[in-house]
Amino acid sequence: MINLWTFDAALFFSIFVHEAGHALMAMMLGVRITRFRYGFGPLLARVGVFEWRLVPVSGEVQTVENMAAWKGVLIALAGVMMQWIVVVMAMVTGIARLDVKFWAWVLGLAMVGVLNLIPVGTMDGAVAWKWLKSSHRAPISR
Repeated sequence: MINLWTFDAALFFSIFVHEAGHALMAMMLGVRITRFRYGFGPLLARVGVFEWRLVPVSGEVQTVENMAAWKGVLIALAGVMMQWIVVVMAMVTGIARLDVKFWAWVLGLAMVGVLNLIPVGTMDGAVAWKWLKSSHRAPISR
């Protein structure tokens, strides 16, 4: 039997980790974040650029548009990368054993998250593809 609370917690956690991956990559690359939205619906709280919305089943990280294409690609792909990093770290450290059902759902959602790399619509894969084709081809700074 599926424990709905466990699934919900894993879903909310996975979405937050995914969006945090985009935000962390942007910060590591020195790209300014203009909005970090977690959830949709009515606004519950806003702190700086972070917005917490009523229904936490989606998210969005907006950055400035004028950056090198390679930075845009890395930021777009960072959400799925972060989900996998968290899953692997939970398994390696043994944290996953504390609540096997929760982490099984997180792993499953990370596997589904790979579908987000399909270049369709506003999915991460489409955003990365847009950046690859963009005219913002500044050289990689060393």
